[in-house]
Amino acid sequence: LNLIMKEIVASVIGNLCGDGCLSQFKENRGKWDIAHYNRKNKLRLRKVIVYSNYREELLNKFKKNLKKLFPEIIFCNARWYEVRTRDRKAIDLFLKFGYYGSRKWRIPKAIMRGNKNVKAAWLQSFCDDEAWVNIRSKSIGVQTVNYWGMKQVCQLLNSLGIKNRIHYYEHNNKIRVTIYDLRKYSKIVGFNHKLKQARLKGILKD
Repeated sequence: LNLIMKEIVASVIGNLCGDGCLSQFKENRGKWDIAHYNRKNKLRLRKVIVYSNYREELLNKFKKNLKKLFPEIIFCNARWYEVRTRDRKAIDLFLKFGYYGSRKWRIPKAIMRGNKNVKAAWLQSFCDDEAWVNIRSKSIGVQTVNYWGMKQVCQLLNSLGIKNRIHYYEHNNKIRVTIYDLRKYSKIVGFNHKLKQARLKGILKD
């Protein structure tokens, strides 16, 4: 993969670790399918990439990124707030980078050891999904239930020279990373989420 493609892959993985998923599940075959093809196994394994978000700009970005990687990709019928595909090439590629469950995802080594742009691409997508901009405390918060994943988020930010702090909340088993260096975050990472970007710009103007 060339550098641009690596950034796009990192961006998609950031969304899969955030509001996306790569699901694998078994479902019953239809009666016609079993009879017509003389199937012995009544179950079949289904794999699907799903990204859910209520922001149109984020859905469009995810879809465009997949199109750039796989020009022939076909998207399934989905709810208006979803992008969904069963494209085998896309699924095979992203399965190579691990799991995407809320407690299972990790930032792949290829991204942790990647260049500045690759790291920023993952962070932007993930923060578009999971972060919020706190105007009162002039900080950005990111919170999930994934302890080891969030430790990596902290390390990734540190590698870009962006000040942050990690907190563990025992009462709800959630881990929060708070970003304090908003000017550097804005310059290196930023948001594609229009509302979050507007709030960040508002803080920096003040």
